[in-house]
Amino acid sequence: MQVTTLIGRLILFCAVFFLGFANHSLKAAEGDISLKLFGQNVLEGYNGCQFALWQTNRNPKKDQYSYLFFAPYNDGEELPGWMKVGKDVLSFSRVDRIRASGQRIEHLRLYETNKSRYRLLIEIKKQHVKGDDILIDKAKLTLIRSGKFPFIANAKGHMSCPQPDHMQSETSDASPAPAPSRTSRSSLPGDAISLGKGREFSGFAKVPKALLTALQQQVPECDPYNTTRYSERYAISNAMSLWLLPCALYARTGTSVFMASLNDQPHHSVALSLPSVPGSGEPAGFEISDARVGRKRAIVSSFHPDAGSNCGSYRRFQLRAVEGEAVEFFLLEKRVRERCDDKDIAPQNFPLVYSAKK
Repeated sequence: MQVTTLIGRLILFCAVFFLGFANHSLKAAEGDISLKLFGQNVLEGYNGCQFALWQTNRNPKKDQYSYLFFAPYNDGEELPGWMKVGKDVLSFSRVDRIRASGQRIEHLRLYETNKSRYRLLIEIKKQHVKGDDILIDKAKLTLIRSGKFPFIANAKGHMSCPQPDHMQSETSDASPAPAPSRTSRSSLPGDAISLGKGREFSGFAKVPKALLTALQQQVPECDPYNTTRYSERYAISNAMSLWLLPCALYARTGTSVFMASLNDQPHHSVALSLPSVPGSGEPAGFEISDARVGRKRAIVSSFHPDAGSNCGSYRRFQLRAVEGEAVEFFLLEKRVRERCDDKDIAPQNFPLVYSAKK
C-alpha cells in the first residue's frame, strides 16, 4: 500500500510540473535545460560498481561521451549520482523509498540535487538479468527545474560491477603479467569509493556539537574553537559523511582532521588516522595540512611546508571501504624535499620516497 501510494505521488508530482509548463507559451532556447553527455571527463577512470544510464544511440565502450546519469555503488549502497548540465557536474541524491525485491531495479526512481534545485525522475521500462548484472533495455529520464522546460531523454543502461580481467580479454594471449607487488595500488585492502559533492562551512553553526566533542576526545591536541573554524563535508553514502574539521593553528600552517560520521548519530564519529610509510617506524597521525579532496576516487593530497613553499613533504591518501561498513585511509605516495632554495618546484614533483603503485 505504501509503495502504491508513493508511486501515485511521484506520478502526480510530474503531472503538476508538466501542466505548469504547458500553460507557458513556447520560449526560445533560454528556457531549456542544457543537459550534456559525459564520459571519462567526469568519471576520471572510475570503474567500480555502478548504476549507469546512457543515451540510447550511444555506446560507452565506443563513444567518448555517452552517459546521461552515473551513480557509483559502494558495498551495495548507491552513492550520489552525477549529471552534467551546461559546464556543471551536478550531484543527485535518491529521495524515494521504493525498493524492488529480488534481482531487479525499481520501475520508478526519484532524485534531487541540493536544495531541490533539480529533480530527476527515472523510469525503468524494460530490464533483464545477465549473470550478476542487470541490463536496462529501455528507460526514460525526466529532468525538471522550476522555470525551465523539462528535459526528457530515452536511455539504456545497467547496474553492474565491471570485471577488469574481462575487459582485458584482447590481451589474454600475451605473456602473463608479473604478480602485483605487496605495495601495488591494486592490492590495497578494501574497495575504492567516490564522494558526493562537498559542502563548505565558515563556522560551526551547522557542524554537530557531538562531532566536535568526538574530535576533541579522540584527538586531544586539537582545539577547533581556536582556529578559523573552516570545515568541509562530503557524502560517503546516504547514511555516512566524511568531515574535514579544523584542528590547530601553527606558525606556518593550520591542520585539520578527517572524521567519518553517521548522519543521524554524530556522536558515533571516528577520527580517521593517516598511515605512515610502511616499515619506516613512524607512527600514524591524525593531523593533515593543506588537505585537498578529490571526490571521484576519494583521494586526498596534503602539503606540509618546511621553511619555504618549495621544501617539505607531500602525501597522497585514498579513502577506501573496509570490512564492518567502515572506511579507512591508505597511503598512496609520499614525496620529500629537504633543501629549501629559490627553485620553483611544485610539491607533486618533490623526490619520491614511497609509492603504493606497482
